[in-house]
Amino acid sequence: MKFTLSAWFIGGLALLVGCTSDEPIPQETQAWLHDTDGTVLTFQNTSTGVAEPVEVHIRRESQRTGSGRFTIRHTRVHQAYLYYYINPQPAVPITGLGLEFADNQVTVAPDPNYWTDSRIFLQTAADEAQETATAETQASVKLTGIMTLNGQAYGRCLWGKFTLAKGSQPTKTDDVAEFFYTKDQGLVAYTKANGQMWMRVK
Repeated sequence: MKFTLSAWFIGGLALLVGCTSDEPIPQETQAWLHDTDGTVLTFQNTSTGVAEPVEVHIRRESQRTGSGRFTIRHTRVHQAYLYYYINPQPAVPITGLGLEFADNQVTVAPDPNYWTDSRIFLQTAADEAQETATAETQASVKLTGIMTLNGQAYGRCLWGKFTLAKGSQPTKTDDVAEFFYTKDQGLVAYTKANGQMWMRVK
């Protein structure tokens, strides 16, 4: 009987060790993730009327946490990465924005040219009134309920700015200095380092 109980206990423990729980991106964070991988958007210069393409790339990942000698349970945590590549050309460095969606947070940074202390963070919540936005020292951010750009009204919007000139990384005219990202549409406008604003037209 003693052997039977011991065998049962060991078998049950083995099953527990093998268990893996799944932790998807929360719905309140997923609600901010828009556009489809491979889509090419069109943005128009508000001053000149010139249009330029913006490629959308989405990468989804998951990682298992809780590994260790005495771990009883593993958790698979999911993240999504959204990239907007502005006017991409093979011969020149790609510029744009990079967003990470994980847990109850959306992180935004210039991509792929990452500047130290330039990230922006959106803490998501089921109740929009509880959502907050913060920024590191080389960036600033506002979270608005309604935003009007170039005569067009948008809903809830994350409005961020980056301090681009940093150390040995000189500012390029195509670098994104300011962005407008709405909860219901994604990226709707950006301003480059040269001061020119571009609005999403399709």
